[in-house]
Amino acid sequence: MSVTDWLVHGGEVDAAAERYGIPRDQWIDLSTGINPNPYPVPELARDYWHRLPDTGLYAWLNESASAYFGVARAGSVVAAPGTQAIIQWLPRLIDRTRVAVITPTYREHQHA
Repeated sequence: MSVTDWLVHGGEVDAAAERYGIPRDQWIDLSTGINPNPYPVPELARDYWHRLPDTGLYAWLNESASAYFGVARAGSVVAAPGTQAIIQWLPRLIDRTRVAVITPTYREHQHA
């Protein structure tokens, strides 16, 4: 089995519809960026989309997220462009150990 055989990134709604006999139009694809019913996002100032965050903005984000999630140390929260980036870094940040990957899940976890 090659990596591409088991490393599925998401989607594949047609295959799921065929496998389970449920018409495609009755599925909701929750893959990031293509969900027809996305999470509600408030309006953001236009300049947020046209600049990289600076140190002050990043610190504000960490403090806000820490308070929201009840994390005592702001340094324990990591901002990332998505889980893919975090998943790829985990093997480099923690010592090699045994882990359990509960399925079904995003298959990048097992690969990492």
